[in-house]
Amino acid sequence: MDPINQNVSCALADHQLGPQVSVRCRSFDFTVAFEESILSILPSVLFIGFATIRITHLYKENPKVGARPFQRLKLSLAAVFGLLQLSLLVIYARPQHRDYQPLGVAALALGVADAVFVGLLSYLEHERAISPPGILLSYLLFTTLLDVARLRTLWLLDDGKLSLQVIESLSLVVKVAILFVESRGKTKYFLNSDDATRSPEETKGLFSNGLFLWTNSLLWRGFKTALSLGDLHNVPEVCAGVGLEQSFEDVFQKSQAKNYRLVKAAFRVFIFRLLRPAMPRLFLLAFTLLQPILMLKLLRWLEQTSHRDANIGYGLLGAYAIVYMGQAIATGAYWRLQLRFITTLRGTLISALYRKALQLSDVEARKATVALMSTDVEMACTGLEQLHEVYFSLLQIGIATWLLERQVGAACVSPTIVAAICAIATYKLSQHVGQSQRAWLESVQQRLNATTSVLLNLKTVRLSGFAKDLSQRLSDLRNTELHSASKYRTILVWVMGLAYAPSAISPVVTLTIYAAIRSNTWASFSASHIYTAISLLGLISSPLVAVFQLVPMVVAALSCLDRIEGFLASPTHADYRISPSKTGTRVESEKQATESIRPSSDQKLGDGSRFALTIRNASFSYPGSSSVLLQDITVNIPRSQLTLILGPVGSGKSAFLRAMLGEMDLLTGSVEKDIWGCAYCDQSPWLLNSSIRENIVGPNQEIDVGLYRKALWACELDKDLDEIIEGDHTKVGSNGVTLSGGQKQRIAMARAVYARKELFVLDDSFSALDPQTEGKVAQRLLGPQGMMRENGQTVVVASNGERLLPYADLVILLGMNGRIRAQGSPEELATHLTFPSKGSNMEEDETYTTQQGPLSIPNASSDGTVKQTESKENRSDHRKVSVYGSYFRSMGFWRGTGLCALLIFQTFFSKFPTVWLQWWLDKSPSSMASSYAKYIGVYSLFQVVSMIFTLLAAFQQLRIVMPRTSRYFHGRLLKAAMEIPMSAFSTIEVGSVVNKFSQDLQLIDWNLPVTFLNASEGALATLAQVIIIASSFPYIFAAFPVLMAVVLAIQRFYLRTSKQVRAMDIEAKSPLLTHFLETSSGLCTIRAFGWQHSSQRSHDALLYASQRPYYQRFMVQRWLNLVLDMVAAGVAILVVGLAIRLQTRSTLVGLALVNVISLNETLQLLILQWAVMEISLGSISRLEEFTIQAKADRGPEQQGHHAASGIGGLWPSHGSIEYKSVAARYQEDGPDVLKNISLSIPAGSTVGICGRTGSGKSTLISALFQMIDLTSGSIFIDGVDIATLDPEIVRSHLIGISQHSYIMPGVSVRDNLTLGCVEPSEDSQLIAALQKVNLWDLVSARGGLSAFLDNETLSAGQSQLFSCARALLRSGSVVVLDEPASSLTAETADLIQRVVLEEFKQRTVIVVMHQIERLLDFDVVVVMEDGRVVEIGQPQELQKGDGPFRTLLDAGRLGS
Repeated sequence: MDPINQNVSCALADHQLGPQVSVRCRSFDFTVAFEESILSILPSVLFIGFATIRITHLYKENPKVGARPFQRLKLSLAAVFGLLQLSLLVIYARPQHRDYQPLGVAALALGVADAVFVGLLSYLEHERAISPPGILLSYLLFTTLLDVARLRTLWLLDDGKLSLQVIESLSLVVKVAILFVESRGKTKYFLNSDDATRSPEETKGLFSNGLFLWTNSLLWRGFKTALSLGDLHNVPEVCAGVGLEQSFEDVFQKSQAKNYRLVKAAFRVFIFRLLRPAMPRLFLLAFTLLQPILMLKLLRWLEQTSHRDANIGYGLLGAYAIVYMGQAIATGAYWRLQLRFITTLRGTLISALYRKALQLSDVEARKATVALMSTDVEMACTGLEQLHEVYFSLLQIGIATWLLERQVGAACVSPTIVAAICAIATYKLSQHVGQSQRAWLESVQQRLNATTSVLLNLKTVRLSGFAKDLSQRLSDLRNTELHSASKYRTILVWVMGLAYAPSAISPVVTLTIYAAIRSNTWASFSASHIYTAISLLGLISSPLVAVFQLVPMVVAALSCLDRIEGFLASPTHADYRISPSKTGTRVESEKQATESIRPSSDQKLGDGSRFALTIRNASFSYPGSSSVLLQDITVNIPRSQLTLILGPVGSGKSAFLRAMLGEMDLLTGSVEKDIWGCAYCDQSPWLLNSSIRENIVGPNQEIDVGLYRKALWACELDKDLDEIIEGDHTKVGSNGVTLSGGQKQRIAMARAVYARKELFVLDDSFSALDPQTEGKVAQRLLGPQGMMRENGQTVVVASNGERLLPYADLVILLGMNGRIRAQGSPEELATHLTFPSKGSNMEEDETYTTQQGPLSIPNASSDGTVKQTESKENRSDHRKVSVYGSYFRSMGFWRGTGLCALLIFQTFFSKFPTVWLQWWLDKSPSSMASSYAKYIGVYSLFQVVSMIFTLLAAFQQLRIVMPRTSRYFHGRLLKAAMEIPMSAFSTIEVGSVVNKFSQDLQLIDWNLPVTFLNASEGALATLAQVIIIASSFPYIFAAFPVLMAVVLAIQRFYLRTSKQVRAMDIEAKSPLLTHFLETSSGLCTIRAFGWQHSSQRSHDALLYASQRPYYQRFMVQRWLNLVLDMVAAGVAILVVGLAIRLQTRSTLVGLALVNVISLNETLQLLILQWAVMEISLGSISRLEEFTIQAKADRGPEQQGHHAASGIGGLWPSHGSIEYKSVAARYQEDGPDVLKNISLSIPAGSTVGICGRTGSGKSTLISALFQMIDLTSGSIFIDGVDIATLDPEIVRSHLIGISQHSYIMPGVSVRDNLTLGCVEPSEDSQLIAALQKVNLWDLVSARGGLSAFLDNETLSAGQSQLFSCARALLRSGSVVVLDEPASSLTAETADLIQRVVLEEFKQRTVIVVMHQIERLLDFDVVVVMEDGRVVEIGQPQELQKGDGPFRTLLDAGRLGS
């Protein structure tokens, strides 16, 4: 063709849409019409549309950023860009322009409009948005790449348009400059300082977020130094999840759906957050499907023997770079948005669970398992992470199958058939997943409830000698849990086998059919078809594997959400109390609940109602119980007076107080309240694991120093604080473990005094106080000049004794039938009671009170701030633990070796078939037809064997290895938790230990087995693919050392930060779990004080703190994923570049590219599974650190103890006890609480220990049970120094009855009674023991020995009687009782006294007791004061003197 005709032909071709212009015109180029319409007009229209919406939104916003000069620079560049675009339009639109086209004019006109919108958007985005403009940057970046292609075409045309070429080039340069300037951050120009504290993800732009550059500062900081929680970036506001629970709850409550109510509510609330990841996932799908297409183009180009166009080769290289780098960026963007949604969902679910817990009855709240907040939420979020993968994988399978049909024809149906068969089988198995997993989770819940119960009562458990027995029972529950998980694990094995089956069977069937069809017509291009088909089969099988593995995960997530839904849908506990008037009586806000009661000297009972509470014909039951506990209750509680409730043990006194607080179920009748607020002291004081001051002042309260000091004085706490180095800053430990029973009760009363509520409710709050302290506290609070009287407060007290009768205005006597036996003034009930006259002890108390001087509080500050003590759990100096070594030790040598061998064989037989095919395809076409049966047969054998080894490896890991590792780590953790010293519980929160039993063990049980299996397969597969790629291109061997060095450097850089963030993620969940446990155990107190909102705010703060490492962990993982994807992209570009440069034969290139494509998939799987595996291995690290720490805390003297056989099984045979110069302290750096104690207790004697509350009585007992560290001296039992013995041996050989009894929930009466018994007991013996303490009638009425017990079955007094019955069944020569009658009436206390003296008369008996008169029957009395023995002797002799014992005895008689 002559040049003129060719020019005309090319001009006509450029007018066509194309997209590719004829190679005769320009090599490897688009048509002009295509570029103007698709590469110019379309992006302009889209930009103008989105920019208009964004401008409308920004116009309503307030200015947030300053920096006018910077803004002028942006506008100047936009103006220059607009002028250049206008110049292009003017030049192009001139009539004399020979190539004038309407599309060109439209494209340039829209370019001018684009410049205008660029200026407007730049102006508003700079001033009213805190982050760089996303829409603008997207437009600039995308059109810059398109303009490069358009500019190349413009220069290639070479038709005298130099002015257009130059201006277009300048326009591109200016656009790049605008792109650079607009991408700069604006943090330092923020007008509001709060915006500067936001997450850099919110303040950075498109490039920073797309490439995860904003995480670099955190990674670098973690690489150089140890991180703390404050070093982490804040969570984006939209991801916190805090504050969304209300809208979520509203939608959930309004939903009328019968099934998946929670899922549908979440979908409605989070619809936009849920769908946002779909767009980058769509790009990821496109980039993935382009890989085999590019491979086909490259192989065909290489198969051309002549007329190879080098430009096409370099164009393919550029296309590979765009596809692989685009895939890496799209993957990062997709997961960033998806994980933002998951983080939001997690925060919302946890917050909703806590909010719901606040609305339940306290009985149901205590039953609320921590598994919901830990296991269920985490498993639900883990399953839903892959939600988009399910349907996008199916879409990828469909498109890849269509592309496969173009390569192999009818053979493409084979993957579909194989997949359909596997899908049906998987569906059948998935039907059993939910049921089997539900059974597993229920057993997990049972174990966690029992474990939590033991840990919360560990002090009682140890003193009672139950630790070994309970450890065995918890181990049995663990075995039951693993047994219930076996069915689920078996299903998982088959699901994994079915998931791998398509990738193993589909290539065999497809190639067999294809080879059979083409057996006589092999051509030279068969290699390109086969390798493309194999790559497409990989793109079909990989998502099939994902779908089959994800279906059980999604089903499991739905099962967890179903459990959460059941909890959220459970009925709330409504306050049945009504107010007589609508105004002035109901606490409408927390502000009202915390307002003070202002004392008024002229306050009259006639102001408002005469009665604070009125109960009419009411019957009550415990929440959720059908049995009536109180019935026919009619009573008026007089305002500003003291009402005393008396009755025998188990008569319902505590239930009566709960009914007044609205914490029971009202069956009949009504309850009216006319009070502003209530201060409540539970029978078991509820204390937070914080300082004494924080417990008294309450949550988020400003301290009133005067009132605070007066509350301390009134509750006789000032003297205790004087003796403590840290004063009121002292941490009380979990459940007040560092305090005595009396100190806990007085702190709870001080909190109630400080709260200044109108109603003051005390539930047997004086039971642990000595008579002298009780008299002082009662006089200062309840006496005529007491604080309650001065404030005009209404006081209701339940008591087991009559010591408070002199203060009472109204007395209510309850009977054993749950009815009021009598009520009236003390004088009116004189025939029912024995009590002193009302003024018999007032004068002395009043005189003593008036002698009190002004209080000085050590370490008290006016601002009320409290110094926080750093927890051991949150320190950064983590011990070095070989987690991989620990995990392999848990497997066992042969089990671990067998698993490794199976994985190696599986990798070989799955990767070698591609090499085998390359050997076949290297043959000449004539010989391929005759040998295809041989090669395809061997290929099929390899794939089948690979599938068998995959199934065997899964079975080995999930059914053989996993149960052993689970038992191993649970056993080590349980042993460490049961042996850790009690002193450690003042610094370690119980929630952190429970978190290890829930979160960490859940990761080891659920995540680690599967992720270790997948990560190992991924690592071995990656190694095999790298070897195959390198063998195809020997030159790559030279680059691989560099690549390996880069990968190792990236891993080292990443791991230092990742491990710290991972540890913080788990540790930040511990305070959240602790707060949940504390709330559920003290819900009645929280609601009584009106602290629900404060508690919710504290929870929100802890949740936000937990969200920070949770989200940052995801982001640093995605950073690693992006970097390694870029490395994989580099490998692909290197392989393609070498293939193009060296003109390598197509079979080797095909072999390499098939492995490059699968390498990218394998790397993504490896990164994902390895990251999750690292989290699970972090759980092992924390468990091992805890075990090491527990062993270190025990001290070397306890670690080198003798064996049990060294002392004999009957030790102690006599029961003689001797303290020699004993000094002890709770904490290593704390003061001595026992000071130079020397005491000898003969065998067979009964010894009573008495003294003021906090004097060291219980501590003396704790030292005997090795529950406190001795700083000097020794304790001998039958001549044996107990420091040389295992503490658990000592405790199990002593019979201890703690001040607070322990009943294991969910266990029968029989099993609870036999706790600690070495030899099994007959039922007749159990019944006899219960009869001796008058409990058999009650137990028999409730189901007998097989009935299940929980905390609500027995009252506090009945629980103490139950502990005494339990002690009667145990053999031993030493019996120790700590306040056995503190919650008992006089009659019941007499019974216990008789049982102790008669049943244990041949044994050594040590009793701590405040009822001094009862000690007169003992052989020896020991009087304690300030940690010292101040008096010792026979009680008959001591009462004749004028020493401390006589003083205590007189004080007790005076108040009795």
